[in-house]
Amino acid sequence: MKSLLFISRHAPTQAQRDLAARLGFDRLQASDETLTADAPNEVRALGIVAGEHVAVVAPLYVGLALIRSGYRVVEFVNDPAARAAGVFHCLGVYVHALQESTFLPAATSTPPQNRE
Repeated sequence: MKSLLFISRHAPTQAQRDLAARLGFDRLQASDETLTADAPNEVRALGIVAGEHVAVVAPLYVGLALIRSGYRVVEFVNDPAARAAGVFHCLGVYVHALQESTFLPAATSTPPQNRE
């Protein structure tokens, strides 16, 4: 079983779950941890080691600290106009590593979802 740690104050949407599955993850492990500049140690304490993927909805410095420590950061991209209207509409996902970033678009039929 390959799981993706999803750190956010919101539950993952179905579109985010679908994209995670397309990336090869069969489950999302949701966590509402608040990460700080010491994010690599905080994520390691959650059982995720460098070289693994972690999805974080956090300030840029958190993602950069994780990438510099060898993690692959999964960044879900939501439509800003939909967010302003109080819904999530996931457009796709970036996977960032130290030397590369790749993008996987969401299915175009994915409807916006209310925030949880």
